[in-house]
Amino acid sequence: MKPYVLMVGSHAQRVIGGIATMIQTILTSPVAEQFEIEHIASVVDGTKGQKLWAVTNALGRYLMRLVTRRVSLVYIHVGGDKSVYRKSAFILLGKLFGRRLLLHCHGGNMARYYHSRSALGRWYLRFVLRMGDRVLVVSGAMQEGLQRFLPGADVHVLPNAVNVPALSEVSPPSTAREPVRVLYLGHFLRLKGIYDLVEAIPRIKAGASDTKFLLCGLHEVKQVRDLCQRTGVMPWVEHLGPVPFEERWAVLRRADIFVLPSYEEGLPVTVLEAMAVGLPIVTTPVGGIPKVIQDGVNGFLIQPGDIEGLAACVLRLAKDPALRHQMGETNRARMAEEFGAAPFAERLADHLQGLTESSLVRVAPLKKVISPSPMDPRCE
Repeated sequence: MKPYVLMVGSHAQRVIGGIATMIQTILTSPVAEQFEIEHIASVVDGTKGQKLWAVTNALGRYLMRLVTRRVSLVYIHVGGDKSVYRKSAFILLGKLFGRRLLLHCHGGNMARYYHSRSALGRWYLRFVLRMGDRVLVVSGAMQEGLQRFLPGADVHVLPNAVNVPALSEVSPPSTAREPVRVLYLGHFLRLKGIYDLVEAIPRIKAGASDTKFLLCGLHEVKQVRDLCQRTGVMPWVEHLGPVPFEERWAVLRRADIFVLPSYEEGLPVTVLEAMAVGLPIVTTPVGGIPKVIQDGVNGFLIQPGDIEGLAACVLRLAKDPALRHQMGETNRARMAEEFGAAPFAERLADHLQGLTESSLVRVAPLKKVISPSPMDPRCE
């Protein structure tokens, strides 16, 4: 009989974001054949009422499974900022029922968020994260950050991956007669650098007049639209706002350059998707990005907040179709070799197998879990 894995995380279709993409990748990979994985969607995009209903329904369903099923492993996806607090009920219940826990942390700002909390808040975050029998992170930078305030924790790096499209699905590079399309695909938040890109558009247009911009994302859409109107760049923006999850590949194939000038990241799935369709990348050396983007080889790296540098790199690519094509081909080759769904699934299956096999050993109940005290100097 297959080990039964209870997975908690974002809705695979009703959430636009990297975690939802990775959950969909898992559910459609060979891992779902090797293990019986039941996904409980605890997060959806929508109104506050819809989000509250989703998490309430998820908690009820989760508790029912813990009571009625022989759960080999609880596998919980955790984002950034407050996500650990939101997932803590699932984590504590799983440990209360004596289940093995695998925590998969995706948010690149976890260490910064931890240090921004009060002493009590930091203690609670350590207490909850230590419930995990193993913690997966998406980059070496995240691993180092977590191990500083979770000394001795079993933290492993599992880089994100995507299903690489067939070469026939990729649009050819633009010719000199076509407008060059610059794509931003991510949340509309200041930490993602969307406002820096809008500020850079006039500089880009001054050097490459036949350039269009696709600004695709959720959250602060009105604020981004207002900035576009104030700066007078709306006539050059082909799209501003969200795109359905299932249409993201079509949007990526329309683009010629991908831009993500983030201030904080883990390992952004959108960068990997852009590489997969053969786009050159302009981004920042944060989180796990320097492990996949080499400056001047398959993209350009600029410092967060460097609007002039951002504009200069986009301009260089906009004016040089051959360079765009060369970098894009490099990205496609690297994706196929290192960041495809198959090697990711193999590595994840190894983690699941190891933890489900050890679930046959008695797990300590919640009261015996050791956590550093609030004043533990190792964690400050």
